[in-house]
Amino acid sequence: MNAWLVVQPNLIIASDGIPFVDGLSHPHSAGTFARILGQYVREKKRLTLMQALAKMTIVSAM
Repeated sequence: MNAWLVVQPNLIIASDGIPFVDGLSHPHSAGTFARILGQYVREKKRLTLMQALAKMTIVSAM
């Protein structure tokens, strides 16, 4: 994903992976949020932790 896109104010971060069912799931369900936090918050410092968490939770409700 392009870092320019991730930092856009109205962009939300979501996954198209299905939820866990009987202990099975798609890898997107487990990796999307970890990638954002690891790569764009910790490594590249393009988002603050609070910005990333907001994009994963409350921004979609606005």
